[in-house]
Amino acid sequence: MRNFYYANEISRFLAEELEEVLPLSVKSIFQGDFTILPTPDSLDDVLPAVIVSSINATHQWANMSLQIMYSTYQYRIFYAHCYKLNQSEDVVKNTTKIIEIIANKLTDINFCNEELLVQEDTKDVGGVIHQIEVTNTSILPIEEQFFQHLNIPVSLAAVDITIQFRTKERRKNENSI
Repeated sequence: MRNFYYANEISRFLAEELEEVLPLSVKSIFQGDFTILPTPDSLDDVLPAVIVSSINATHQWANMSLQIMYSTYQYRIFYAHCYKLNQSEDVVKNTTKIIEIIANKLTDINFCNEELLVQEDTKDVGGVIHQIEVTNTSILPIEEQFFQHLNIPVSLAAVDITIQFRTKERRKNENSI
């Protein structure tokens, strides 16, 4: 059976791209959601952190006979930062700055030669990202309330993106699978 779906590979690609531009103060980049964070008493060991979270994916055949599938992947990239209560003014400014770095890097991928190219092999059909669109950047006060209930001052922000991905065309001389 061949793989046509690449959510994990795209998450890994995004994490690697972001790692290149994030300031050294960002301690961790995770792929997943908030459940991967450690217990509240050890959050200081991993925060500030970026979390690349896959939200949704839709797929449709562009050409079934050539095994070309067109997929739209939606991701939310979170930035979480602990702060001391007396630092709350600068926290929003710093959080916004990091979110803008993330959004700019993701937008920049469209204009560079950097792209995710999954190589075709016996398991993978292979494919390429055609476009990354930043659809929203926001500070997340509602999600911050979750941490407030745990008595943890955390500033949260997110970048929402949509990725257009297309699998590669099957070679014409290849046998049917």
